[in-house]
Amino acid sequence: MTATKRVFVNYKARECDVFSEYLHEKSLQGWHFKEWRFGLVFEKGEPQDIVYDIQISPKASDQDMRPSEDTKDFADYCEVAGWKLLDSHGKICVFQKIREDARPIVSEEEKFENIAKEEKAGWFRTYLVVVALSIVYLFEFIVVYFERWAFNNMILSVVFAMIIMGIIGLIEGVRGTIWKRRQKECLERGEKISYCRRGISVSKGSVLFAVVLVFLVINIIRKSEIRQMIPLILLFSGIGIIIFIVSWWKPLGESKQLFEVGGMLLLGSAIIVMICSGVFFKTEEQTVEFQQSIFGNYVQGEGSYSGDDYRFTNIEYEIYISPYAWVTEKIWKDEMRGMKGNHSFTMKKDESVNQAWGAEEGYAWGFDGDYMYYMKYPNCVVDIYVSGNKREKQDGIEVLKEFLLESHPEIGLEQAFR
Repeated sequence: MTATKRVFVNYKARECDVFSEYLHEKSLQGWHFKEWRFGLVFEKGEPQDIVYDIQISPKASDQDMRPSEDTKDFADYCEVAGWKLLDSHGKICVFQKIREDARPIVSEEEKFENIAKEEKAGWFRTYLVVVALSIVYLFEFIVVYFERWAFNNMILSVVFAMIIMGIIGLIEGVRGTIWKRRQKECLERGEKISYCRRGISVSKGSVLFAVVLVFLVINIIRKSEIRQMIPLILLFSGIGIIIFIVSWWKPLGESKQLFEVGGMLLLGSAIIVMICSGVFFKTEEQTVEFQQSIFGNYVQGEGSYSGDDYRFTNIEYEIYISPYAWVTEKIWKDEMRGMKGNHSFTMKKDESVNQAWGAEEGYAWGFDGDYMYYMKYPNCVVDIYVSGNKREKQDGIEVLKEFLLESHPEIGLEQAFR
């Protein structure tokens, strides 16, 4: 049985010379390139001085995992020039020199044109949608959903991953443009282009996996709800399985796209069904929602209180606690902006209410026992609505504070209420 090994390296179109040199060095060590199949597959043999050439098949599809008919036609032309096609992956073709008098497969100008077109198309395939989505996610995170997304590690992992990939995409786009301009100037001066320089090449999957892993570790350290990460972990595990099958199966363009789209639809549907059926989360109705993230804690709940002096038939509240003052400051400013835009009621500062709550800033609104309080502390924001207390709005605040402290002793409210 012939010994084989797989090597997981990735070369771009503009790195074709360093790729061919890598294969040549392997052949001198006795490892000869055979094919792409879940990585680069090498067979063990006698050391040989094999010359390789990497070319871009102009008519092939980037979705092809093996030589298509168009690539085979291109290979027939190359074989006449003294080069044998070993395998192809997308538009990248690996040729082996089979004649000493082999001619160059294409001219320098044609090779540069093929590589430049593939680099541009590759950027649009990989990063155009990513950059657009990263901008949308960043806008929604900062402007629309900050107070909810900032306290959910699973959502944060997705948002941060998209932003990181968007930044990488922009950097890659700028680097590609600079590279193209410089190489074109070399051609105009009559110089030979060397496609050897390697830059930082990061795949989308690597970024997503790294971000999810980081947030999973953070959740474990903070003893947060690990189950909220399970759907995300299953999603990326499923994507990994799909990638493995495609890489091993090596389908052509249309078959590959149909399989990937169908696999993603089935995977997504299965995860959605499991979420809706309560496999990952408790589906029973809860009166308290608690979220914890790297930015702090968020609590939303409701309840009631009945005592000798005070009675609250309904208490609804939201609490934001963060060790970072800028987080609570942004939440507070967003709430103030929302209140100013709501003309159905007018929130007013009330020093007696602020003093009773012990807040550095606060607003109150209401009458006849139904009141809303918006209170800001250095690292905490408390929004609370109460009904049923037929008293002035500054009465019963101590009871409400005790109610919140007893309901959530774990989030550190006592520091804010001191």
